Amino acid sequence: MFTPGSPPGVSTVGSMPGLPKVPAAENIDVDENGKITGLF
Repeated sequence: MFTPGSPPGVSTVGSMPGLPKVPAAENIDVDENGKITGLF
């Protein structure tokens, strides 16, 4: 997105609409027995 009044070539970085603030991958874990938790 271009911000009016910015120098040429400078833009703001936005996030994708509808994505959560925290990625779901941060909730995935593997315990010492190899059991995966946090996928669903």
